Amino acid sequence: YFLHVIRNGEYPVLGYGNVILGFEAMNQNEVWKIGQTCNGEVSRYPKDRYYSNDEFSLYLTERQLAYRTVKQGNYKEILILEKLFIYTYPFWSGHPELLKPPGCKIYR
Repeated sequence: YFLHVIRNGEYPVLGYGNVILGFEAMNQNEVWKIGQTCNGEVSRYPKDRYYSNDEFSLYLTERQLAYRTVKQGNYKEILILEKLFIYTYPFWSGHPELLKPPGCKIYR
């Protein structure tokens, strides 16, 4: 799945352990996060909260991000596709300065 930006603005660049490394200016329809789930959007993101950081009182909900299923398939197919999207993010995202999507905590 992709989490797309709905509203232009500054979005957190995440690091391991929910650390905010900084903020990135993002525009509508840009991809903030790439992920995979076996349980769908509702199970993966309960209470319509796509990201929260209580320390900074920062909450990203359906007002800022939209969930979009990119592909359905078996675990191996989806894992390969997820890695392909993450590894190539600087080339297609419009953010060549980033090694990974801002919402992805680790580079896997």
